[in-house]
Amino acid sequence: MADYFTSLADDMASAYKDRTNSIATIQRETARLIREFEKEDKERADVVAKLLADFDKAHAEMAAATRAELAEVKPKLADAEKGRSKRDQAEIKQRETEVAALLKQFDEEHAKMSGALLSMLAKEEKERRETSQAENRERASQWQAAVRKMAGVRGEKVAKAPAEE
Repeated sequence: MADYFTSLADDMASAYKDRTNSIATIQRETARLIREFEKEDKERADVVAKLLADFDKAHAEMAAATRAELAEVKPKLADAEKGRSKRDQAEIKQRETEVAALLKQFDEEHAKMSGALLSMLAKEEKERRETSQAENRERASQWQAAVRKMAGVRGEKVAKAPAEE
């Protein structure tokens, strides 16, 4: 039995040594992986820093180019806007002149037409009055003739109207 306990003690010692060796191996492997991760992380940080620096440089160049183009184009745009504004003002003035001329022509034609219509109305009113008066005289004359005829039939003497003498 002593051999059994000795063998058991040796097995336990051996198992302990195997566990400690296993843990040491895991620790070394973990430390190596951490170093590799840190190295990769530093490399990524360097790449990102370089990309950011390149981006900032490209952005600065692009901004400078855009400002330069704007400085070139801005006076041209201002001149073009002045020219457009002058053309628009000239066109507005021309349209106002044309509209004023059309309104003046309309007013003149309206006045002529109004005068012609009033003249025609006065002429026709005069003709209507003259025609009505002539018809009234004719009817009066016919009435007087009818009255005289009736008086003659009745044997009455009728004096002539002053207009008939």
